Amino acid sequence: MILALPWIPLLAALLILFTPRQNEKTLKQIVLCACSVCSLITLSYLLRFQIGVPGYQFVQRIDWFPELGIHYQAG
Repeated sequence: MILALPWIPLLAALLILFTPRQNEKTLKQIVLCACSVCSLITLSYLLRFQIGVPGYQFVQRIDWFPELGIHYQAG
């Protein structure tokens, strides 16, 4: 889930880019939805964060091209 966090605003920006300017209500709904989803995900990690534990927490990694050593990692 933490890997999706940076992509949500990007997806919202792309939706806004292709939404006609006249649809102000739709634009506001896209922004509200993206902000709400990001906030809820962040809040869930904040509530599970353990103070005093050394190192990164909630680390997730996806190997894109393992033979080249390319991966996507967040924590």
